[in-house]
Amino acid sequence: MKKFYSFILAIIFGVGVANAQPVVNINVLNTTTTTVTAEFTPNAECSSYYILMSDEATMTGFAQMMGCPVSDLVQAWGILCPSDTIYTWTGQAPSTEYTIYALAIGASSSELYTQVASTSSAGGEGESVISIVVTDITETSARVICTPNDQTAVFYDGLVTREFYDEVGEDSVKQIIKDGFYPQYAVDDWVWAGLASNTEYYALAIGKNANDIWGEMAIQSFSTLEPSSINNPENTTFTCYPNPSDNYINVSTTFRTEKAEVFNLLGQVVYTETVSGNNFTVNVSRLAPGTYILRLSNSETFATKMI
Repeated sequence: MKKFYSFILAIIFGVGVANAQPVVNINVLNTTTTTVTAEFTPNAECSSYYILMSDEATMTGFAQMMGCPVSDLVQAWGILCPSDTIYTWTGQAPSTEYTIYALAIGASSSELYTQVASTSSAGGEGESVISIVVTDITETSARVICTPNDQTAVFYDGLVTREFYDEVGEDSVKQIIKDGFYPQYAVDDWVWAGLASNTEYYALAIGKNANDIWGEMAIQSFSTLEPSSINNPENTTFTCYPNPSDNYINVSTTFRTEKAEVFNLLGQVVYTETVSGNNFTVNVSRLAPGTYILRLSNSETFATKMI
């Protein structure tokens, strides 16, 4: 009889273990116009889990196209979490319903859990106005900062040459900006690179309010700098070589230098060194590939471009 009861208990406990499922509880903590913050709590049977957020239609469409269940996409594209996690998704669209997915992984099974979260609406019923500031202009780049007012629900911004603007007209440019550029919901701070030197450009932005009424297109003109001749030995007081370089740049001057600084195109100091003399080296091996400004100073300041 004891063996019989032991056998029955083994079956009961065995079934209990087999049926224990990995679980992840999803709790939406906060939503704004462009962010969603959620808390994830796994149970003891969940060894790890993957999280992902998307609109349901997109996930369903990809699953059908790729011929796999949504859970496979969550595991392939999601973020792996080993324990309790609070995560914030940013850069989302306002007034949009999203689905939060959590794929719980157990010893012998996996379970997919979902929770709906909606971003809050943006903008108001007033006129959408976008302000544009252009700064850090060089021969081939410019930093453009577009800031929407609180009435703007969404806006689009871009850059065209004045020649192109005059050729196709304002209405065509408006349509190109609306159709061909990414929607923006917050301040867009972007460095446009690869521009033509000594060329006039228009930075453009246009937005609409919560009632889908478009505001006026903002236009800010600027011109890139003329090609610099500062590296020409005939009219400079220092040279740097090799340029471009990915290791060290040798600097030779006709004046005694006290300080060497390297700036990126945003005007941020990325390298500084106290130096003394007319000949020295600048270590650029830790800088990311790109264009920088080398500035040397003593009682006066001299600058040149280096790559």
